[in-house]
Amino acid sequence: MRIFLLVLCLVAIAAGAAFSYYNPAPVTVDWLAGTSEIPLGVLLLAAMLAGFLLAMLLLGPTWWILRLRLRRLQKSLLRQSGELDSLRALKPSAGTLED
Repeated sequence: MRIFLLVLCLVAIAAGAAFSYYNPAPVTVDWLAGTSEIPLGVLLLAAMLAGFLLAMLLLGPTWWILRLRLRRLQKSLLRQSGELDSLRALKPSAGTLED
């Protein structure tokens, strides 16, 4: 999965670099306080970065909580698995009924 994400990021970077190279014309951006001219590639890069940061701001806490919960559940599973193995290793005593 990590290799797939790395390849996907490299393809996105290459596509962005090619887009910026072939579209160097500046575009006029109207801000609330005025206007400015920015190359189209820089504007798109800034928009993608802003979207990524907003997504991380909104989804980051949930992702972090889920990772902590997963870690806790894995520790609990490991502890319970060890307890089950130790119970299976016990031999029944002579006075008990067996099926």
